[in-house]
Amino acid sequence: MAIFGDALEEVNRVGVSCIITLQNLFPGCDELFHAITELGNSAHSFSLLVPLAAALDLQLSCDLLVVCLVGEWLNILMKWTFMEGRPYWWVKETDIYETYGITAPVIQQTSHTCETGAGSPSGHCMHAAVVGFVLAKWIIAKYESRSRFPRPNAPYYRRFIWSVYAVILLLIGLSRMYIAAHFPHQCVLGAAIGIPLAWALTSENSSLCRWWKNSGRAHLMFAASAIATLSCAAYWLQRALGVDPQWSVKLAFKWCQSHRNLHVSTTNVFALVRVCGSAFGFAIACPYSKRLVNKRLSIPFGMLLALLLNVAVRSVQKSIPTANVYTFYSAHFFLHAGLPLLVLLYFPKPNTNNPERSASSLSSSSDANRRASPRETRAKYD
Repeated sequence: MAIFGDALEEVNRVGVSCIITLQNLFPGCDELFHAITELGNSAHSFSLLVPLAAALDLQLSCDLLVVCLVGEWLNILMKWTFMEGRPYWWVKETDIYETYGITAPVIQQTSHTCETGAGSPSGHCMHAAVVGFVLAKWIIAKYESRSRFPRPNAPYYRRFIWSVYAVILLLIGLSRMYIAAHFPHQCVLGAAIGIPLAWALTSENSSLCRWWKNSGRAHLMFAASAIATLSCAAYWLQRALGVDPQWSVKLAFKWCQSHRNLHVSTTNVFALVRVCGSAFGFAIACPYSKRLVNKRLSIPFGMLLALLLNVAVRSVQKSIPTANVYTFYSAHFFLHAGLPLLVLLYFPKPNTNNPERSASSLSSSSDANRRASPRETRAKYD
C-alpha cells in the first residue's frame, strides 16, 4: 500500500505540472473552459436533456436517464472507495515537494474549481462518456434508418460521429484539468469506465440492457430500493470504519479561495439523493414497454414543454429551504422522483419501429380486410 501511495503521489505531481502548463498555455480562458466543463454536468441531463430527448424519441430519453443515474451512482461509490484528492487541495496537503526540496507550485483557481467530492474517477468525464455514447448511437441509427438500402457513405458518417464524440470527451477532460478539479488520470479513468458502462446499459446484445427494458414496475422498484440501500450502507460503512464520508467537503472548505464557489450540489450525498429519487420515479412510471405506445406530442411542443419544465425545476430548487438538512434532501428527492414521472407520462410518442406493435397493427389490418366485402375493400383504396 505504501508503494502504491508513493506511486500515486508521483502521478499526481506530474498531473499538477500538466495542469499548470495548460493554464499557462491558455491564460484568461476561464469562461471558455467553464462552458466546456458544463457539457459534462449531470444536473443538466436530469432536468433538461432527458425531457428534450423525450420530445424526439422516448426510447432515447429512457436510455439517457438510465445511463445518467447508474453512471452517477457508480461514480460516487468509486469516489468513496478510491478516496483520491483534487489538485487544488492536494497540492496544499502533500509533502512530496518537500521531499524533492522544492516549493509547492501555485495552481490558479476559478469559480468552478471548488467541487466538494473526491477526485477519482472524474464524474464529468464519466457522465459525458455515457451520455455522448448514447447520443452518438442514436444519431447514427437515425441516419442509417432513413433508407432501406445501405448507404455508401455510412461508414464515413459513423467515423465522423465517433470522432466528434472523442473530441468532446477530450475537451471536457482538458477543461476539468484547466480548472484544477481533476488530475489527468482521473479524467481518463472516468471516460474509460463510462464507455463500456453505456454499452452495457443500452446495447441490445447486453443482458443488462434487456433486463431493465423488459422489467416491470416491481423489479425496477426492487432495483431502485437496492440502489438506495447500498448507498446508505456505503455511507455508514465508512462511518463504522472511522472514515468521515464528508472528508473531501472539509478539505474543499479549507483550501477553496472563495467559499462562495462552494455548492451543496457538488457533494456526494446530494448526488445520491438525486440518483435515488430519479431511480424511484423511473420505476414507478414503468413498465417501459407501455410508455412507447402512449399519446403523441408534436416535437416543437414537446421541446417547449421540456424547457418550461427545466425553468420550473430551477425555480423550485431555489425555493427549497436550506436551514434543515432533512427537509432540504427530502424535497430534492421528491423533486427528482417527479421528473421521470412527468417525462414518461406526458412526453411519450408511439414507437413506430416497435416490431411487436407493427406486427399487431398489420395483423389487425389483415383481419379487417378479410372481414370486409370486396366492394368495401375497393372503396377503401379508391
